[in-house]
Amino acid sequence: MYENNWKGLWTLEWNETQEKFHIESADTRFEMNMDDFLNSESSEWYTLGVFNSYDEAQNYKDFLLKKKESRLSYSN
Repeated sequence: MYENNWKGLWTLEWNETQEKFHIESADTRFEMNMDDFLNSESSEWYTLGVFNSYDEAQNYKDFLLKKKESRLSYSN
């Protein structure tokens, strides 16, 4: 049996259709990804990173929002 090594880690995900971020425990996210794979289903959620804490994932989300905002203002 395969042992899960993702306990205690967090993922930051993005959904382009909903234009939303989501932070979730890595073991839950990757279990859901495996279920999607085994059932030949797809997900609209893209994992952008794996982090040691929820706060670290939140900080990276804030960083990405600022980076995206600066790119949008630069292109206008």
